Amino acid sequence: MRRGREERSAERELPPTTEDSTVGALVSLAARKAAAGEAARLEDLLPDFTEFILTPYLGPDEAARLAHAAA
Repeated sequence: MRRGREERSAERELPPTTEDSTVGALVSLAARKAAAGEAARLEDLLPDFTEFILTPYLGPDEAARLAHAAA
C-alpha cells in the first residue's frame, strides 16, 4: 500500500499511519462480520474494501470506479 503514495496527485502528504490504520479498520470489520456468523459473506465486501483501500491514494471517484468495475 505504501507504493500507492507515489500515485497521489494531492499536495498534502498522507499521515504516516495511513496504511496501518487502513489495515486495522478492515481487519476489525472482517472480524466483526465473522463473529456475527457472516464469514461466508466476507467476499461480498471486496468492492467496499477495495474502495476503502484505494481512496487515500487515488481519491474517492477513481477508487469507487475501480472498486466497482472489478466487482
